[in-house]
Amino acid sequence: MGSRGLPGYVLRIVALTGVVAAAGVVAQEQGSEAAPGASVATETAAEQPAVERRIDETAARYMRAACEYLEAQKAFSVHGEATLEEVFRSGRRIQHSRGLTVTFRRPDRLRADIDFDKGRREFFYDGRSVVITDVNAKVYGRFDAPPTTEAMLDDAMARFNVAIPLADLVSADPCGALENTVQRGWYLGEHYFAGGRYHHLLFSAPDVDLQVWVTGGEAPLFRKFVLRYKNEPGEPQYGVALSDWNFAPAVDDANFSFSPPADAHRIEFVVAAAPGGEAPADAGADAPAAQE
Repeated sequence: MGSRGLPGYVLRIVALTGVVAAAGVVAQEQGSEAAPGASVATETAAEQPAVERRIDETAARYMRAACEYLEAQKAFSVHGEATLEEVFRSGRRIQHSRGLTVTFRRPDRLRADIDFDKGRREFFYDGRSVVITDVNAKVYGRFDAPPTTEAMLDDAMARFNVAIPLADLVSADPCGALENTVQRGWYLGEHYFAGGRYHHLLFSAPDVDLQVWVTGGEAPLFRKFVLRYKNEPGEPQYGVALSDWNFAPAVDDANFSFSPPADAHRIEFVVAAAPGGEAPADAGADAPAAQE
């Protein structure tokens, strides 16, 4: 989903688990919390065998309807509850949960509030700069950004490896990568979730399988995503349930700007180290598989 490709989409949606820890905003003060599966192994098209694309027309229709509905909205807010797996060398798995609220206004306003085990992080974009804060640690970082959300997303990823939560939902073309990257797609029927019945879709790409639950009707909405990282050790899964969609949020420019508290400290962004390093020599059986 999005012109940056499905692996990029997966990276950004997973970022809500600990927004921009990779950018070093928090790492300089208290250490960052890695998101399992955040480093999706990617291959170029030339390296992958040719596979005939087979996308069920019904699955494609429901996915495109939800994407086009979002594209047509001038503003929205949505709440997400996420669950992700961490896989250990022993084969044991644990789950982590995160909550977030994203508020967006075209063409140049975005905010995300993320609650996780260590407290809260916040992301602000006001059309001129990006600010990311760790509320509990009382630190924040700021960098200049391009004047549109779409350009800001690309710039933040390219310069600082900053992944913005649920970024493809605010993309100018949320379904772009499904059209360019996905090899298989199935319509699974209407299945129960959170008190209702939704159209259940499954898409398969070289690196991930993506399940989607979406409403029908005149206002088709995404309600749930589940991703399986096929090339990661243990094939961990990540899911996010979406609720409280609001297409007329009561927000003004002040909601997208950050004014640092008197006791907050500004720190600099640093480029994240390349993922996938070797595990320490003394790593035990319960070391995360991603460190291997």
